Amino acid sequence: WHPKFDYGFVPHKYGMYSDALDGILKSMESDGLLCIYPITYSKYGSNIINLTERGCQAADQFTGEDDALKTLQEIKYELNPLTYRQLMVWAYSLFPEMLEKGELVDQYEKWRKKEAVVLYRDGKMSFSDASRMSGLEMYEFSRAQSSVELMQH
Repeated sequence: WHPKFDYGFVPHKYGMYSDALDGILKSMESDGLLCIYPITYSKYGSNIINLTERGCQAADQFTGEDDALKTLQEIKYELNPLTYRQLMVWAYSLFPEMLEKGELVDQYEKWRKKEAVVLYRDGKMSFSDASRMSGLEMYEFSRAQSSVELMQH
């Protein structure tokens, strides 16, 4: 993680929340750099955020600090392919303290084993990281893979 991206996240109803980042996104939206679309079918308060044409032009001009830009590119590469559930399981396994006020604790517990197996199976995560994410010891995670794969067939 890069120190420039520490936005003071706190536990919140549907996950991690940052007033600072929310302000930045709203400012960028009012400047015409991005559009924020609420996902109407989501009960978790999710949004889709897209750059506008003006935002894409501004992004092309961004040179930023080399290490910060590299970190952003790595984050995008790692997280863009994840589903909502996979992203939530990944985030909460890294920052379990963010579950403190969340309404997603039960969902997280239901999702974590299956999503960890899928992430490992799809090559998006190492065996040890997926085992840790699942909350299982490595030998238990190895056995869980078989049961998840059987459930999918």
